[in-house]
Amino acid sequence: MLIRNSIGHDTDSENGIHRLSSVVAGMVIGGLVLWVMFGGQRTDFNAVGLGVNVTSVFKPGIHCTELIDGESCLAQSQSRPAKRRILWLGNSQLHGVVAYHPAQDVTATVQVHDRQALRGNDVVAFSPASSNFKEYLLLHSFLKPRLHYDTLIIQATFAMSSDARVRKSLVEVTRDPNASAALENSDVGRKVTELARGSTDKWGINLDKAPGGWLVGAQRTIETVFSSFLNHHLGFFALREEARGRFLIGIYDFRNWFFGVTAESREEAYTRNNRVRAYSIEEAPYRLNLASLAAVLANSRSSGISVAVYVAPAPNKGLDAYYDLAQYAEFKRELAELCLQYGALFANFETLVPDEEWTIVGDRAGIGNKDILHFTGAGQNRLADAVCGLIDSLQGEP
Repeated sequence: MLIRNSIGHDTDSENGIHRLSSVVAGMVIGGLVLWVMFGGQRTDFNAVGLGVNVTSVFKPGIHCTELIDGESCLAQSQSRPAKRRILWLGNSQLHGVVAYHPAQDVTATVQVHDRQALRGNDVVAFSPASSNFKEYLLLHSFLKPRLHYDTLIIQATFAMSSDARVRKSLVEVTRDPNASAALENSDVGRKVTELARGSTDKWGINLDKAPGGWLVGAQRTIETVFSSFLNHHLGFFALREEARGRFLIGIYDFRNWFFGVTAESREEAYTRNNRVRAYSIEEAPYRLNLASLAAVLANSRSSGISVAVYVAPAPNKGLDAYYDLAQYAEFKRELAELCLQYGALFANFETLVPDEEWTIVGDRAGIGNKDILHFTGAGQNRLADAVCGLIDSLQGEP
């Protein structure tokens, strides 16, 4: 039974209207605040993660991250005549430059492209930040029928072998008919496809077979559809990511200011705690990553593509704070064996870049995040020379 107040209105109806009004008012006020503070601002949070002294440098048509911005590389490469086509796959080491000076620093990818162009060859690079070998397999499956490259250069780091995820942006690869057909030809391709489509969690556990798994999947689907609708129709809703990211960066910056954490103090602090390592072998992700690399090598060999795999440059000291050196040595040994098995060229560029060309500035996450991946423009010059040497070896040139 409804209880009516003195003026004849339903109390329940009034309460409902008041609650709805409060929600709408809150959304309007919140949206205005977000729009005033962050409207028109977009922060590249991937670039922020590279480090406070590291700049992302790309050249459209030559060097892209992945499929999100890859159209320029695909379109321009396809329009350039070439005797040989070369694809270079790597991570942010290819585009992250320490203490970047635009007037004098040129990334290794652009240098290699320009040098090879003088020989009538074309070079295209893709470097998703924090990439792994599973993602290399996806990119290879997608790019091979489009770029028709006959030479493949692959950067390898220990971190790539321990990464369990597949980034959501690469799920489009599994929807492409040619790439999907290529991936379906092998067990590892099917497994990586499954991971990319999100039907398993990052450790390879099938959610449909886990307790309550279908509920988890249904919840995620509803959340995704609802969020996509709001992002598309309400501009301020899409600003939540900007606000959240800027807020977290602010917390890190305040913590560093309050405790006096600087680039130099991070290195000293981490030395005191150098038994905590960021990368080690987790058996399931490690095996799937190496199997993915093996699939790339096997497919390349059957397609007549020459491949070189190189161990990426790393700092000459302090690496034991980040890598279990015994496991790292095992990784390099297995890498060399895979190359031998599939007829690929193997090279170790670990000591290519001297210590003075590395940064001691880590990311914003705080003490212990010394950068072991990015170096200066001088280091980029060294990497360009080394990769040109690999290409010469693959093509039988002195």
